[in-house]
Amino acid sequence: MNDIAERKDQQAAQDRKNDLINSLYQMGVYETSDGRVIDEVSLYTLEWTYVEELNKAAKAYEEVEK
Repeated sequence: MNDIAERKDQQAAQDRKNDLINSLYQMGVYETSDGRVIDEVSLYTLEWTYVEELNKAAKAYEEVEK
């Protein structure tokens, strides 16, 4: 039973990675801030990169609104 739960967790993590990669591609981001290709980094790094890009977009929007 633990194998099933573990596989389910692994699949959920992989699905999240794929979602983040697709979102970053749509934002025009292909590398992390330190130059690594986003296809080759951990879920944690993808999450961090995504949040950084959202922050950049929000700041850019704020500048336009001023």
